[in-house]
Amino acid sequence: MEKNEQHLITEILNSNATAFKKVYYSHYNELCNFARKYFNDRDEAEEIVQNTLVKIWEQRSKLEGVASLKSYLFSSVKNSCMNEIAHQKVVKKHADVYELELKEIELSMDDSFEMDEDDLDSRVRAAIDELPEQCGKIFRMKYIDGMKAKEIAEITSLSQRTVETHVFNGLKSLREKLKYLIVFALVISSVFH
Repeated sequence: MEKNEQHLITEILNSNATAFKKVYYSHYNELCNFARKYFNDRDEAEEIVQNTLVKIWEQRSKLEGVASLKSYLFSSVKNSCMNEIAHQKVVKKHADVYELELKEIELSMDDSFEMDEDDLDSRVRAAIDELPEQCGKIFRMKYIDGMKAKEIAEITSLSQRTVETHVFNGLKSLREKLKYLIVFALVISSVFH
């Protein structure tokens, strides 16, 4: 290991923030370029790198015995990218399951099932209004305004992952609040289509 690297690790282990800033700024661009191999979105890659570096600082005791600081940084970013990819797959899978359930219910509904559309509309709007402010705003942008997650991310200055998580949480919350999926399907079809 390079003497300078060893010195930086020792300083970081001793909670020297200046030493960590030096590592942060000297490797940041290189790590972002590396993360872009996993994510096309530059902002998402930067967010992964920033979060990873913050985690390294918070868990700096793990640097004890590290042979190469640069290898450790790249390995940590790679692991964060892989974890994020896995997380996105899980979020997408759950959101797809909710949407599929709603479509199946909508298709299987009996034409004789009657319900006051105004009542349905007011119930779903009330349930949306009960969502946390940011979640409700993103949910409306997605389902009422018909925007894509990437567009919402650009407008709100949030990562696409965060937007998708809000959408997922909104769907889950509405499903629980409305209790009856058949009512939820009717409301979604009448209000959002």
